[in-house]
Amino acid sequence: MKQTIVDSLPHKVVFTAKCNWTLEIIGAYINREFGQEYSIPGISKMSLSKPRFQA
Repeated sequence: MKQTIVDSLPHKVVFTAKCNWTLEIIGAYINREFGQEYSIPGISKMSLSKPRFQA
């Protein structure tokens, strides 16, 4: 999961957002891929990566 977030943009894993990962998108990705639900504060405490932005 971490590598996907670090190495990809959301649209590469079939989300409509093309610019950056938000906590909401990460939560939806975790739920879709792993069937787990996390709160936004819980996701923010995970050490995933620095936000990625595409100009």
